[in-house]
Amino acid sequence: MSTFFTIKKKCAVCGTENEIKIWGSTHAFGYCDLDFRPAEQMRSLLYLQAEECVNCGFVATNIANDKFANVYKKIVNSDEYKNCNRIKFENDVAEKFYKIYLLNTKLNDETASFLALRNAAWICDDAGDEKNAIKCRKEALKFLDVLISIKDNNLEKYILIKMDFLRRCRMFKEVIDCYKEFKFTNESHYKVYNYQKFLAQIRNDKISNYGEVINFFN
Repeated sequence: MSTFFTIKKKCAVCGTENEIKIWGSTHAFGYCDLDFRPAEQMRSLLYLQAEECVNCGFVATNIANDKFANVYKKIVNSDEYKNCNRIKFENDVAEKFYKIYLLNTKLNDETASFLALRNAAWICDDAGDEKNAIKCRKEALKFLDVLISIKDNNLEKYILIKMDFLRRCRMFKEVIDCYKEFKFTNESHYKVYNYQKFLAQIRNDKISNYGEVINFFN
């Protein structure tokens, strides 16, 4: 069972005090998706990661973080931010995450930009907004390439997320051809890699989870 509480946060842009709902504890029961999206209940609490000021409309993962307040003010007042690059999202939470992406890309934060686009794509999936889900995933791919090039402890996960994003965007040939020479050290990751290749070969672009991988190899 998830628990929630409300805290007050002062907006870094306009100074308005906001009441923000956050979770105290939660859980995930079931298999994660192949792009590592968690199962319920955590799955449905994604919206809490997009905080919005009720006065000026500033959106961030933490609206009280004033480290780049001067930059935030310029971005929030830009047409690009206000109009969300003229993208018509079918869900306001997806729009919020896209605005967080716009914010972080101006700060040259590749990881935060990727995460915001990933979250926007997930919300678009839930809303049945396929066009914008694909758009967000394609935009996220360039940030994934940067993160993959760093070769940190998340390398294998980033590669698998990239494969899933490519497949969900119907870029099946790219999935089949990618990372043929890469050596996975995690057996479970290697199974997901091979299952992604299989899904691409049958031109499956649907959401898939790790439970399917287990059944496939049993």
